[in-house]
Amino acid sequence: MVRYVYFPEFTIYYDLYARAYIFLEGGIWVRRNELPPRYNNANLMHSRYERIQNYSDDNIRRYHEENNTNRGRSNRTVRRNNE
Repeated sequence: MVRYVYFPEFTIYYDLYARAYIFLEGGIWVRRNELPPRYNNANLMHSRYERIQNYSDDNIRRYHEENNTNRGRSNRTVRRNNE
């Protein structure tokens, strides 16, 4: 089951059921039928996306905090001998 599609380059979710975009605006997750002008150059049709499997809750903030907050950060804690 897929309800959401995530565009990591822009931190935008798309709710397939509600046909609405979900994105941060002033630190708050908002739902809109259209993206605001700041995303005019974002070509989502040709952007990398991820299908969010098995998550159907309306609260995307909780999903994002649990799954994408640390994205791109290193979790390496062990030093190698040549470092």
